[in-house]
Amino acid sequence: MKVDLHMHTNCSDGVLAPEDLAEKAFAAGLDTIAVTDHDTLAAYDGTCRFPDGLRVITGIEMSSEYDGGDVHSSVIILTPQIRT
Repeated sequence: MKVDLHMHTNCSDGVLAPEDLAEKAFAAGLDTIAVTDHDTLAAYDGTCRFPDGLRVITGIEMSSEYDGGDVHSSVIILTPQIRT
């Protein structure tokens, strides 16, 4: 099983649209991905069509400040309906 749980789309600082990123990941042989855009869940707005057979887990990279610096935390959101 090939998995990538930290991917960004053009909904934040990535280059590819969510559908294009998912297609590319699937073509590269990934079984499961989590799109973890910075501070947005826009990739999961319901309009995106992900490839059949690719498991997509909801995620987000949340920004915060700590001790005078920026901190980024990747959060995986476990839901009863992981997209497949």
